[in-house]
Amino acid sequence: MILPKRPIPFFDESLSGYIFRLASANHFENPLPMFQLSGLTMPGYLSRIACTTILRATQSLERLSILCNYSSDSLRNLTFCESEGRFVIYGNETIPENAIHNLKSKVCPMCLSESPMYSRKVWELCERHLISLIDSCPSCKKTISWQGRNIIDFCKCGFDFKKVVTETPQQNVIDLSNHIGQAQKQYIDKNASWITVNRINVSNCYLQNLLGHVLHIFTNWPLNYYEFLKNYETNETDNKTGLRKSFGYFYYNLYRSFLSYNFNFLREEFENFVGNSFNV
Repeated sequence: MILPKRPIPFFDESLSGYIFRLASANHFENPLPMFQLSGLTMPGYLSRIACTTILRATQSLERLSILCNYSSDSLRNLTFCESEGRFVIYGNETIPENAIHNLKSKVCPMCLSESPMYSRKVWELCERHLISLIDSCPSCKKTISWQGRNIIDFCKCGFDFKKVVTETPQQNVIDLSNHIGQAQKQYIDKNASWITVNRINVSNCYLQNLLGHVLHIFTNWPLNYYEFLKNYETNETDNKTGLRKSFGYFYYNLYRSFLSYNFNFLREEFENFVGNSFNV
């Protein structure tokens, strides 16, 4: 079976977003039949339609390739392909799967105002417009979802996402995002522990602000790091002693979870701080 209408995917489009467009072009009421015909249906998948698509090694794009008459390899480029050790392939790079925040759908209001309108593969920080993305409706306050719908620029409540005025992130946050993107291949350690960003159920705005606070710690190194340690407050209430009592889970994770050599500089300066200016 070949679909009557087969729009060509854009180079930066997400696979789920492309399936969404296929469903709309062929007058399906919602994307579910397209996912079923493609053999890509999975629990919770539609609730995250237009989120980042991670293609598992056990999944095949052959059925979708026949439907749209487009090669499987080209369709695979619309995804983050699963690699070994919970890593995924993004372009020519290998990045931790846990570094992808795909728990919520996010959109750029300015991209939605442009033609053609489609779901980008990477919609975390809009590189074209340098604005923060939205992941909830300013009107009804609900998380953005297109489940069972063929419209991506309007909320279920009727609010037009194109009317949202978003803030431009701080320049240092933008610079850090660009730096991470450029340097990730050189510094990534596949044996390292990675924070599960894709499981943190917080808003995109919160993550942007958090990134700004983290960046401050690493600016003017190591003085701002020392300031962070000096003002650190633990929420632990059990009967811990010594450094664990003073620094709580920060101390625990620093020496138990983040074992990669990439984090040695944090441990070295932590030990310098404790040895020089902290009494336990």
